[in-house]
Amino acid sequence: MNKFLKSDIENIIKETPDLDLSIIIYQNKETESSTNNDVEYINFGNATQKSFFPIASLTKPIVSIAFLGLLNENKIDINRKISEFEINFLNKNFKNLTIKHLLTHRSGIKNSGKLFYNNTLNNYLTEITSSIPVSETGDFSYSNNNYNLIRFIIENITKSSFEDFMNTFFKKLGMNSSFFNLSKESEAYQSNNIIKGHLYDLDENLIEIDKYPDNPINAPSFNLISTPEDMKNFISYLFKDSKLSLNTLIKKQTIFESATTLSFNYENTEDGYFLDHNGLLAIGFQSYIRIIPDKDIAFCILANDLTIDINLISDIITQNITSGEYKHKFNTPLNNIIPQVILENIKTGFYKGYETGIIELFIEENELCLNMFEHNYEIKYYNGNKFYHYNNGFLIEMIIDFENNKLYLNGESLIKTKKPEFINKSKVARKLKGIYKHKEDILPDIEIFTEYNQENIMIFLIDSIDEFEIFILDSENEVILPDYGHLILSYNENEQIVNFELDGFEEYIKI
Repeated sequence: MNKFLKSDIENIIKETPDLDLSIIIYQNKETESSTNNDVEYINFGNATQKSFFPIASLTKPIVSIAFLGLLNENKIDINRKISEFEINFLNKNFKNLTIKHLLTHRSGIKNSGKLFYNNTLNNYLTEITSSIPVSETGDFSYSNNNYNLIRFIIENITKSSFEDFMNTFFKKLGMNSSFFNLSKESEAYQSNNIIKGHLYDLDENLIEIDKYPDNPINAPSFNLISTPEDMKNFISYLFKDSKLSLNTLIKKQTIFESATTLSFNYENTEDGYFLDHNGLLAIGFQSYIRIIPDKDIAFCILANDLTIDINLISDIITQNITSGEYKHKFNTPLNNIIPQVILENIKTGFYKGYETGIIELFIEENELCLNMFEHNYEIKYYNGNKFYHYNNGFLIEMIIDFENNKLYLNGESLIKTKKPEFINKSKVARKLKGIYKHKEDILPDIEIFTEYNQENIMIFLIDSIDEFEIFILDSENEVILPDYGHLILSYNENEQIVNFELDGFEEYIKI
């Protein structure tokens, strides 16, 4: 590995105080005559290869690989309906769901619900049963609940608990320090290897969060705690196991260049393709894994801070370990003028998606334009029914389904909707601004304020460093924060805001 890699990363993180960061780089060199593989750990702060990190949504690809192995052993087709596994609590909107829909986030099941703390199985099932789809079955919509439901299929097939099944899988891979719950009485917690989350309070004081997610309901989606050494063993398994080859995992499931496969995201660039997945926990942790199959290389990043640019670090690692071959540039077509016959058949107007909110597609001076989050973007032609906007690293991918009158934006399915009613942002801002306390007293307070007495509402979230502009959706009860999540507002009888839920998982009360 390049000896300058560590110093390159040090330049990125040098202003991040007390950061604990671990990077695992794995190069597969296994042949018929040799089993030697290159493994390198690059650690910062208190991190070692034996440190315990909550890995957040990196739990999903690990559960997915274990689950695919179970299906393979039992000769079960991934296109089989989940209703065949005696999972009868889903309502009629989800009667055609298949295993593949869950694995690839195409069920339409919402990503909200008070699931993070102190919930019961019955409450969870009620939440899912009473919900309506946020997208049509088959359209991409990321949801933790897709993987939470996999628990019930595993338990139905194995006739044992999800945790017992996963522990058997961990033992097979040598992941002997991976588990789903970390109590303060456990041996792991008492050791010096436990990594605590780093956040900031409203006075910008660094604080440590020592509570990890522990609700069994969310175990399959984001509860796993692991170590860099165990993550190395997982990566090694991906390269070695013949029944679950990487070629199986990289089959794209949509017409997008970037798409969700059975376990990872598929990303395609002019340099080649790679598989990846990221994770984020609001209690102060980030994680990331990237696999480059045609180079037999993979790496994983585990960190206890939300402010570092983990994407920049991953790109630097990629360029370094591929000797500069992978730069991941977006390949702009030479001819990006939309043909007139296509332009004439584009149905302009308003579209709505869960992550994107309401956008407007319109034509101005014979150019296709997109208004998203109150900003206009000029849309160029890629080919076929693909369109894009690209500027200084900011990429919007768009697919227009002319036959079904649907639009796909950055992988999310949007449906045609009416023009939204006028929402008085200033009125909502006056009610919303203030200090909010986390209901479980686990995360720092949040401050919401109107900056410079203008219409733009700014919010400090979690670490009090990053600020986001708030955009109202089609009601006074829902607010979207681009690239972060949703606020669902609750009012009292006097029409005052008393609390809100952040993506349905974290509840804050106004104080």
